[in-house]
Amino acid sequence: MKKRKKKNPVKKLQTKAENLWKKICLKKYGKFCHVKKYYPNINIRHIPITQTDHCISRTNKHFFFDTRNGTPVCASCNMAKAFH
Repeated sequence: MKKRKKKNPVKKLQTKAENLWKKICLKKYGKFCHVKKYYPNINIRHIPITQTDHCISRTNKHFFFDTRNGTPVCASCNMAKAFH
C-alpha cells in the first residue's frame, strides 16, 4: 500500500487563490477570447476553450493576483503566444 504525500498547505492555498483569480477575471472581462475580439484580422483558429492569461509576466509577483493583469484568451491564442 502506497503512502500518500501530504500536499504542502502553502501550495494548496496558492492553487486556491489562483483558481479564484481566474474566476474573477473571467467574470469581470467575459468568457470570450479578447484576441479574437480586438484583433479579428489575426489568422488563427479560435477554439471555445477559454483560459486566463497574465498580461504582465507571472514572474512579477507584484501583479500575479491583480485582476487587471488577467485577460481571457482561447487556448489557441494562449499557445500561439509561446511560439511567436
